[in-house]
Amino acid sequence: MTTVSEHSPPTVTPPTRRTGALGLLRRLHFFAGILIAPLLIAASLTGLLYAFSPTIEKVWHRDALTATATGPHRPVSEQVRAAQEVHPDLEIHNVRLPEREGRTTSVQFVDPSQPSPSYRPTVFVDPADLRITGDIVQYGSSRAMPIRAWLSQGHRSLWLGEPGRYYVELAASWMGAIALSGVYLWWSARRRRGASELNSRQGRGRSLRLHESLGVLLLPGLLFLTVTGLTWSVVAGSNIGQVRSALDWRAPTGVTTVATPGTPEAASAVERSVTAARESGLEGMIDITAPAGEVTTWMVRESRQAWRFTHDTVTVDGRTGEVLSFVPFSDWPLAAKLTEWLIELHIGNLLGLANQIALALLGAGIIALVYLGFRMWWQRGREGFGRAPVARRPHPAALAGVGVAVVAYSVLAPLFGLSLLAFLLVDSAVTAFRARRGVRGDAVS
Repeated sequence: MTTVSEHSPPTVTPPTRRTGALGLLRRLHFFAGILIAPLLIAASLTGLLYAFSPTIEKVWHRDALTATATGPHRPVSEQVRAAQEVHPDLEIHNVRLPEREGRTTSVQFVDPSQPSPSYRPTVFVDPADLRITGDIVQYGSSRAMPIRAWLSQGHRSLWLGEPGRYYVELAASWMGAIALSGVYLWWSARRRRGASELNSRQGRGRSLRLHESLGVLLLPGLLFLTVTGLTWSVVAGSNIGQVRSALDWRAPTGVTTVATPGTPEAASAVERSVTAARESGLEGMIDITAPAGEVTTWMVRESRQAWRFTHDTVTVDGRTGEVLSFVPFSDWPLAAKLTEWLIELHIGNLLGLANQIALALLGAGIIALVYLGFRMWWQRGREGFGRAPVARRPHPAALAGVGVAVVAYSVLAPLFGLSLLAFLLVDSAVTAFRARRGVRGDAVS
């Protein structure tokens, strides 16, 4: 072994690995993008289909949803009894009355034989002549038909069941972090006008500019999908629900526990509830939900539908038709209103077809972002890394603020926190290993 003479000029090795907070952020953005990208692609492709599912559903099941008979509508109680004849052994769960002519009334039933309580047989009745137009199992509170339910399961769990929900949650929890880190890297690059990768018009530089521009443009949409998507997730969704309950961010429900002697016939109770709700001012399409157990209070709510931004609710004594409580949407906490609107935006319902087109464009934009990211990865290997640009050290207060935000977010979304911790441990180990190799290389000739 020979050592370098003290009179020999020191060897200068161009850095191949960015150091400091900005370097760590660049590596985090790069590796998270590469590892999470397949999940983002899957979620975006299924999201593209799911975005149009409300419209697809109306076309696919138009026979069940369309009323063809003319003339005045029969009493609601008669419509309900006609549906009950299809499932005489099942209890009613919910009745939905159409918002306009040409639409059928739907009556949901509780069926213990279904895979879960979220699946409910639904009978569709022409309100004018009581003809049964369909008997279809719907899914969830959004009353999704089979085609929309299938697309929903694909977007929610990649059709992998409960394990798939964890994969999707991991992607959703990282999407916002990747987007924010990317925008910060773009902003820091704008401060280094002399950087060759920023000024380059060809190869990787061109891909980078397109990737940055598209990422900045889509940032609000990416954050929107992260926030709303996590509300349906397994772990983070449960934590978000607890936070909403603790801060009283949930919609008020009104009176729900009043019991009166005698159990009314369901069809008659629905009729009384509808009459009381209309007299209280509820408009458009409404949902009438049956009580559970011995409670006789029926809940009537203005349904979710395109371009409806308010959902007034009344509870009615099904035996007497007395209104027990009235909860106007204006009384909801602001956070509850925002939650309602954002969820409706996420499922493509709040603004109708325009909403669905915007979601589809957002999904296509995410796919383009991932493609450009992989393209830069490929081009980087062909063109070489070059010398790392020197970055200005972040302000300590800014670093502390980011640290607090990351810790808080990790508590809310544990899958993000655990995967981030794993990355930091691996990154620290790789950095230490490369540093030791560099020291040994300088001492050996």
